[in-house]
Amino acid sequence: MPTDDTPTDASAMRRLGARLIDNFIAACVAGLIALVVFTANQSSPFGQHGDGLSPLISGLMLSASWMLAVMVVDGVIRAVFGNTFGKKLLRMEVVDRHGKWLSRRAYLGRNVHIWFSGFGLGIWLMSVIMPTIQIWRIGSGKPATYDENTGVRVLATGEISAGRKVVAGAPLIIPLVLIALSSWALREQNRADEIRPIGATWQNPLTQESVGVPLGWVDHTSTVPRNPNGLKPVVVFESEDGSSGALLYRVTMHRSTTQARARAYMDANAHRLAFDDGGTFDTLGPAWERWRVHAVTRGDKAPRIVTIFRHDDDYWLLVAFDKAGAKAESPRLKDLCERIARTILGRPQP
Repeated sequence: MPTDDTPTDASAMRRLGARLIDNFIAACVAGLIALVVFTANQSSPFGQHGDGLSPLISGLMLSASWMLAVMVVDGVIRAVFGNTFGKKLLRMEVVDRHGKWLSRRAYLGRNVHIWFSGFGLGIWLMSVIMPTIQIWRIGSGKPATYDENTGVRVLATGEISAGRKVVAGAPLIIPLVLIALSSWALREQNRADEIRPIGATWQNPLTQESVGVPLGWVDHTSTVPRNPNGLKPVVVFESEDGSSGALLYRVTMHRSTTQARARAYMDANAHRLAFDDGGTFDTLGPAWERWRVHAVTRGDKAPRIVTIFRHDDDYWLLVAFDKAGAKAESPRLKDLCERIARTILGRPQP
């Protein structure tokens, strides 16, 4: 007859809690290892797809290899420490069909089975469906598929104290906290991009046209030196924290076109800027031409949007920069550039 101290099969919720903890820890370790390896190779483990592979195929391969790496790290942690943190915390042990401690090799083999039938190779929707099916099986009194195939039992070795339950809830609480912090940071960023009330009036000294400048922009024209081509900026506005802003230059070039001037600008700045594309060219009414191109500085990697306006022999270079790395102009920066352009064109841009 079994006694009260006889280990019993762990419940579905206890096993789920331990798995969440173990996967969280193993993922952190695997992520740190991957980061070190890819940094040493001067590449990024995130956001890159294999050469010649479609995003779908390379994404599937990345998901599968990542989940397998987590399972391997989980097995290594158990081999080194005798048990994983989640199972130790929730007082569980993995044994064979005879009730003996599962060997390191057998445990690693079980993790490979979990990778297949427990997490569906870690591929997107399958990584949600498969664990749900296994939890349902355990809750119904059936063994998990990977346990049945490997002849393994997961035993509960004792009661769980309230303190252990609180610690076990951390993998669920931490993501919620991170989501809340991300939402707050996003709201703050959007608030920083808001177009504020007009704080001052700026007059273009060459056209004598004036526009209102919202609060939060600082005029640094007097402190900015000439560019490598010897041009002195007409105006330089920067945000209060120096993370974004706009510079305006004016040049005169006889017998040229906006596109020719744009090409000359690209050639002259090739050693400092990496241009993303060939730009867009259009006309603004009967008098003005406009050319726009995206570029990134080779030094600080700050994205820039270069816009060149042409009227007869006069060329205006408006450079918007965002050191935060945004791929598109924020509403606040776009508003500033439109206001500056208005002093050139004499009207809002189309």
